[in-house]
Amino acid sequence: MSQTSAYCIETRQLTRTFKNIAAVQDLNLQMPYQSVYGFLGPNGAGKTTTIRMLLGLIKPDQGDVRIFGEPMNRKNISIFRKIGALVESPSLYPNLTGEENLEVTRRMLDLPKANIAHVLRLVKLQDASQRVVKGYSTGMKQRLGLALAMLSDPELLILDEPTNGLDPAGIHEIRDLILELPKTAGVNVFLSSHLLSEVELMATHIGIIHQGHFRFQGTLSELNAHYAPQLILQVAARDEVFQILNSNGYEVQKNNGSIQVSIQSPEQAESINRLIIDHGYQIQQSFIKQPTLEDIFMTLTK
Repeated sequence: MSQTSAYCIETRQLTRTFKNIAAVQDLNLQMPYQSVYGFLGPNGAGKTTTIRMLLGLIKPDQGDVRIFGEPMNRKNISIFRKIGALVESPSLYPNLTGEENLEVTRRMLDLPKANIAHVLRLVKLQDASQRVVKGYSTGMKQRLGLALAMLSDPELLILDEPTNGLDPAGIHEIRDLILELPKTAGVNVFLSSHLLSEVELMATHIGIIHQGHFRFQGTLSELNAHYAPQLILQVAARDEVFQILNSNGYEVQKNNGSIQVSIQSPEQAESINRLIIDHGYQIQQSFIKQPTLEDIFMTLTK
């Protein structure tokens, strides 16, 4: 389709209040095309309210939502056909087969029969399509939920906690599938999840919301660039070494029995180690730690 906007999803001053409490306030979300956008926040941050407004399930008090540059409202039915959604656990008919579940939705939406075989291949369930769903594992049910969301060949997929309740193997399956979708199906993926380590492996862009406001929005590399790597030091004379580093202008703090120093490069870490040794102190352990998405998330939302 022709792109009438720079963004696949864009919200402008999006606000929603419940009982005089602003769940979302003046939110300007910008999701580029051909991206996997990780939408993160602690419980009560406004994630679910935002997702419900993106899907047109609730109306904002002010501001607007644009999908593919067009306003999201119930008069603009064509937009809904371009969106697939999986919100937590999928609604499935347990006594029907995987293929029959897809057939029910296909008939409701009046879609081509060939779409069923296509989405079964996408989620790798073609060999289990004739099995009754109540015999599926949780991971298989979640993949079938993704197949249902993909059945209309959407250009945008909105996923809220797609790995909810899965074991590590199931999480791995869903992660690989989400990573493949932009490449194999040309789908833009908007993803909300509590599993920050998984989001870090999947997302190209990150939005971190707290108390209804963005704390950060941008690419994962831009987020990492804001937070310096840390040199972690284990030394016997911790207080003395702390004073030496502090007096030499380093940003240093004590943390769980170790000393943590913000650095800009591995060469700077070598200089710090040399400074400590030149003052006559031994280093028991020294290593560089790049803050994870979880570390940064906790800093932004604590």
